[in-house]
Formats: sequence, C-alpha cells, structure tokens
Amino acid sequence: MKRKVIKVSRRKRFTFKTTVATRPKVRNRRMKQFRVVFVFILILIVCSFLLFRGGKIISDYIVNAEQFKLRYVEVVSSKNITRSEVLSFLPFREGNSIFKLWIRETKQKILQEKPEIESVKIHRGWRKVIVTWKERIPVGWVLKDGSKIGVDYNNKEFPLRGQWAQIELPQLDAKSISERAEVLEFMKALSHSNKEFFAQGIQFGMLGNKSICFNLKDGTKIYWGTPDSFEIPDKLHKLNKVFADAKSKYQGIEYVDLRFFDQGRILLKPKIVAAVVESSAISQKRSKKTSKER
Repeated sequence: MKRKVIKVSRRKRFTFKTTVATRPKVRNRRMKQFRVVFVFILILIVCSFLLFRGGKIISDYIVNAEQFKLRYVEVVSSKNITRSEVLSFLPFREGNSIFKLWIRETKQKILQEKPEIESVKIHRGWRKVIVTWKERIPVGWVLKDGSKIGVDYNNKEFPLRGQWAQIELPQLDAKSISERAEVLEFMKALSHSNKEFFAQGIQFGMLGNKSICFNLKDGTKIYWGTPDSFEIPDKLHKLNKVFADAKSKYQGIEYVDLRFFDQGRILLKPKIVAAVVESSAISQKRSKKTSKER
C-alpha cells in the first residue's frame, strides 16, 4: 500500500509558531503600559492634591496676614449724599483683606440702590481704598405717585433731595419716555444757545404733532415747532425782536407761535388786561342803560 503524505506548508507552520510564541509577550507589554499609565495618573493626583492644599494654606495666610489688611477706607462725600450712606453699601471695612475687595459688584450695587448717583469710582491702593462718585444733576421734574421726581439729560429718574429739592426746576410734560427724551434733547440745545432764556421756562412739553411747546415765568406760552437744534439760534433771534416790539405795544403776550417760521410767519396774541376788560364791560352796561332810557 502507498502511504499518503500530507504536505504542510512551511509558511503556515511558521505563522502558527510565531503567533503562539508572541502572545505572552504582547500581554506582558500591555501590562507594562497599564502600570506606567496608572503610576502617572496616581502621581498626577497626588501632585494636584498637594498643590491644592499648599495653595489653600498660602491663600489663607495671605488673606489673614496683617500686612495685607486695609488701614482705612476714604469716602469723598458730597452735598446731597453723605459718607455714612455710601459706607452702608460697601461690603468691606477697615481691617478686611485687600484681596477681598469685590469692586465691580460694589459699583453695581451702589448704582442700583442710589439712582441719584451717576457714576462711582473705587480706587484701590496699598492697604487703602478711595471711593468717589458723581451725582446726577436734575434739569426738570415729573410728578410720580404724588411726589416730584428729578430727571437729568440722560432721561433718568431719581429722587430730589438736598439742594435739588429747593431749586426751581421746570416741569416736564410728555406722554411717553421717548417723547420726554426728545424734549430733554431740545432743552439741552436751548440751554447751550441761551441760558438766560432757558432759565425763564417753567414747563416744557410736546404736543401730539411732535411739536415742542413751553411756558415762561411771565405766563407767555411758546409754540416752538419741531425740535430741530439747527433752527434754535435763528428762532431765538427773531423771538427776541418780537418780545422787544411787543413790550412797546402791549402789556403782555398770551402766546407766540413759531410753527410757521419756515414760511416766514410768526403769530402773536397779546394778553387782554383785566382793567381793559372791566372798562369795556362798564361801557357796555352804560350803553345798555342809555338805550333803555331812550
């Protein structure tokens, strides 16, 4: 009988032997890599913990050290807002650490609680703090909940106190905040053009057709027209001439209408004096009596 010979390729035998031989080596290599990574992570955790604890110890020392505490807090007071009022809003005092001064949050809190303050500056020096502020200047007032509330050129409302409660300010008459902003812009431009004439105004408002009107102290009402700042010098020049001419002819002016100024017209209505009205009424009565007698 012939024997069958099974031929096994050398390549397959070589591959089989290599695979079996390298499997433990791969496993050992992976274990070494795992140990290295584990040791690295462990060292990283320990270092982070030490840094955290060390940083906390250092920060606690700096915060509590006498060398880094405030010696004094200087507050520059003004006429209407006292030093004690501003100090009540400061979260830091003398003896606190200079590293616990929350300046931005302190500014926001002061501006929210005290609307009459326009801006706050907090200067931090070595172991000292200087707080200064700028108050809002009212240019008019509005009636709110039965009390006068001041308004500045930025259209911000704030309570009138101190000297501002005693100064005579014009009343602002506007239906909305946007209308009031236009009125304030006109008042600002008018004040820059002629402060003396602006000081005569006791009430500024806006009509329904976006026309500015205001009353003067002598009772004269001015229908100004559109609040265009470039027309203010020309209108004021003509208005002064109208007043000068009217004084020689009339005993008062009820209103001056400048809404047709572009067309070259200025309307004026003189006041009817009470004495003239009474004399005319008496003459009418006499004429009626004479007519009855006849």
